[in-house]
Amino acid sequence: MVLQNETPVVDTDGIEPLSERYQDQYLAMRGTDCYWTGDRVVEAADRFNVYLAVDDSVVVGYIDVTNCYEENEPFDLLVKKEHRGKGWGKKLLAKAIEMNRPKGMELLVDVENVPAVSLYRSLGFVKIPGENNQTAVWNI
Repeated sequence: MVLQNETPVVDTDGIEPLSERYQDQYLAMRGTDCYWTGDRVVEAADRFNVYLAVDDSVVVGYIDVTNCYEENEPFDLLVKKEHRGKGWGKKLLAKAIEMNRPKGMELLVDVENVPAVSLYRSLGFVKIPGENNQTAVWNI
């Protein structure tokens, strides 16, 4: 999907850049079963921006966004299960888009991930004609 449409105004209260204060909470949320673990993302500040959803001093979600390209990518977005459906994902993505301007954004999303596709569409992303992405995972 690619960001092409105007992004609606979204209240981003509670969204802040990764800081030392919340780093441990962020790292505890990040998976370790991939190359770009939380530790690697933190060490690659020249490549990623990280924004956190913070509710009453507790990190309830995050988004990692590349920052070194003309079209950057929302690389990883997660909201804790108990905080989903409360607008945190939309706030995180809106903040990432705002802070990325004037650069463009493009992302890959599994076509079967309906909640994610809906979120991206709600903030101006559109499907690239002729592209359908599905992800296969093979655990060894």
